[in-house]
Amino acid sequence: MKRILSIILWAGLAVAAIAVTGFAVKRHNARTCSKVNITINRQPRAADQLFITNDDVQRLLRENGDVPVGKPVSEISIPALEKWLNSLPAVQSAEAFMGVDCEVNIVIQQRRPIARVITKAHESYYIDDQGTVMPWMAEYTAAVTPVTGNITETYGRLFERNLKAISADSALRSPILADDIWHLCRVIDNDTLLRSQIAQIYIREDRNFELVPRVGSHRIVLGNIARLDEKFAKLRVFYTEGLRHTGAWDKYSVIDLQYEHQIVCTKKTIANGI
Repeated sequence: MKRILSIILWAGLAVAAIAVTGFAVKRHNARTCSKVNITINRQPRAADQLFITNDDVQRLLRENGDVPVGKPVSEISIPALEKWLNSLPAVQSAEAFMGVDCEVNIVIQQRRPIARVITKAHESYYIDDQGTVMPWMAEYTAAVTPVTGNITETYGRLFERNLKAISADSALRSPILADDIWHLCRVIDNDTLLRSQIAQIYIREDRNFELVPRVGSHRIVLGNIARLDEKFAKLRVFYTEGLRHTGAWDKYSVIDLQYEHQIVCTKKTIANGI
């Protein structure tokens, strides 16, 4: 008899707990969202790049007709909100969750562009450090390496591609230049000397790369992106050791890195042709 009474007691407690929980959930779902809290994280080297702000997110929520404030909690789909946030071009990742106080919390990681591509048709777009293509925004600009010259790939052709994946997998490589551009810009971005010295990347008609330095009036002929480590190692030695023995930065018009195990430098001609 005691065992039966114990079972009945525990069963009753379980039913009561379920009832209380169900009542609490129902009551919680009937409450309305009171506020949206937005946190945007930016990488240290991109702290001043404001490609998306709190005001932007609030505005986009209004334009999308998806403002949580004032809606019953039961009508707010957190997964749908996250999916929409992650579709925004400037967002690398986004997380949304409902607080116990019925406030929606949004945490966004902003993308960090490392190059601005300007096509032959004067269309601009960014490529970020993860190989994602971002649209250019007139209201927010980033001090990143400009890439110009013989570029025909449009943003519309590239926005669904991940250049990092293409660059890492030879089976996915395509005849477009965007993956090569991303690979080259990533190498420059990860090197302190190159990042401070390379002011612009130019793509010639033969699809080879030239670099424009910040200091000196020479051109750096890189060729294609094969053997980049070797080429930049030679350039680094030239800048840190060679110039100390050969003279001023403006002594040369061309520094050619295409040849293995050597640097070919072309001296400037003076007025009398000597």
